[in-house]
Amino acid sequence: MWNEVFTEHKQASPKCGGKLHCDLDSEEQVGLCWKERIVCSKCKYTSKFYKLYAETRTGTRGPPAASPNCGVQVGLSQTPIGNLNMRKLCLSANLPAPSASGMQKKASQISKIIENENKKDMKKQLQHAKKIHQIAQGTSDSSIPMEGDGCYNNPLYSAVGKTPYQPATQVTYVVAEGVTRKRSVVSLCAKSKLCPIGARKNHSCPDHDGDCIADLKSSDTVGNEEKWATECLEDIAEQGVSVSRFTTDPDSKAFLGAEKLYREGRVSNRPEHRLDTRHVSDNQRKSINKTEFSANMFPGRTKEIRKKLQRRFAIDVSKRCTTEVSMSQSKNAGDFNSVKREMSHTTNAIADCYKGDHRLCKKYSYACKGEAGKTWMNRTRYLAKDFKVKCTKGDKDKLAKCIDVRLSQKVLNLTKENSNSQKAEATNRCLRRSLPRSTTFSRTFKGRAHSAIHSVNNGPGDSIKMLCSAVGCDIPENTRVSRALDAMQKANNQRKTYAKTPKAKKARERKISRFYESYDAVADSRKKGNRTYAKGMLLPNPAGPDHSYIKK
Repeated sequence: MWNEVFTEHKQASPKCGGKLHCDLDSEEQVGLCWKERIVCSKCKYTSKFYKLYAETRTGTRGPPAASPNCGVQVGLSQTPIGNLNMRKLCLSANLPAPSASGMQKKASQISKIIENENKKDMKKQLQHAKKIHQIAQGTSDSSIPMEGDGCYNNPLYSAVGKTPYQPATQVTYVVAEGVTRKRSVVSLCAKSKLCPIGARKNHSCPDHDGDCIADLKSSDTVGNEEKWATECLEDIAEQGVSVSRFTTDPDSKAFLGAEKLYREGRVSNRPEHRLDTRHVSDNQRKSINKTEFSANMFPGRTKEIRKKLQRRFAIDVSKRCTTEVSMSQSKNAGDFNSVKREMSHTTNAIADCYKGDHRLCKKYSYACKGEAGKTWMNRTRYLAKDFKVKCTKGDKDKLAKCIDVRLSQKVLNLTKENSNSQKAEATNRCLRRSLPRSTTFSRTFKGRAHSAIHSVNNGPGDSIKMLCSAVGCDIPENTRVSRALDAMQKANNQRKTYAKTPKAKKARERKISRFYESYDAVADSRKKGNRTYAKGMLLPNPAGPDHSYIKK
């Protein structure tokens, strides 16, 4: 710009000694960018308007878009903030903010591009997993293990006084492959009940005239994971891949979707169902917490102390069962019938172990050697080394039922590969980053969901580069921006690699131990009268005639 205007001004007014400067009164803002023209302080020279930004074509009608305006929407799709908060950041830095309507229009355009790009990337990830599986197995079999889980923008259980329906209005269901070490997400189902036009004009979505962005009616069940899993697996089947075993939560009907495809003849192989081991262990912990044991089973002077020990005991039993299964599988090296045979005796060994009787531990336990200094109580971090329970016959039967929640033959068959849905769970946390519960994104919901999946599959740095390239605002290599994104990608990979090392695992175990030790020390010194919170503690007349339901 300056090279051109110096030459033009010299040619137009050779003898003018005025100074050239930007015409700030007529400058034009284009989102985060500007158009400027140059004027002379003495003569009447005025240059044309110059675009101080690069342009990109987004495939939509109208003039080319400013590249920074497109790129910033890619970045926003991988953060919890939206256009409103982006404008706040600009204004707080004393920068003129883009218009809200202009940013929303650009966000909607970029959202569709991101969605299409991620769909292509997920197809590539699926074909890669299929190829790896076929090479590893030495066959042409196209059925691979997968896992799935759903995520909602609000809890499903209660919205008292607001709506008789489920309070969640948006759902994302992801399916990840279980072949490669990355366990990439290969399918995403994103459904929403929200439509600004329908809400504003009191129309019934998604059946009203015009553009409706809602996929579901307000009366539809948003928690129907069977339906969402079916749509994901249908998409996968269209690419010539089927699911060999499907790992889900114990409380999900998603596997019925996989069976449905087989019954209807859309896939040739019958899928097997597997349960997520972490959810099974959590269900076991909850069942022990809810079990009514005898009053003297757990040591403690008060009911509150005994209840706290029962909660600790529940955690410890679930960890003990997981350890027994893992060590048995490692010892038997794939002979699962031997694992089931051993675990059938381990239930009684565990029950007696907590009573202080280690005779069965010597024969049927891997986690407890049954010798002085080598018992399970010397290893656990949740209970004291001298902890014992006083089981009646009824208590022992109840405890055996709780142990069977993890070690029964049926559950062992459903968890024999020790598979879990942790990749899907981790993806849900990334989805919460792009779609936080504190903010509802109705127009860009699908684009943000696909952006989060793209980041999970490719890493934060590479994902930004790839999405910006798809939008048309490429980030040049060997620049400060490119190197910063490369450093971000490298740091992310290093964190993931370190988290899987034995050193990191031991550090996490030590941290948990310190927390429990410090909590016990604080709890012992805390007096009941020094509570900082209790229900109804500041009401003027607790347990009085007006509030008889409040307990002291």
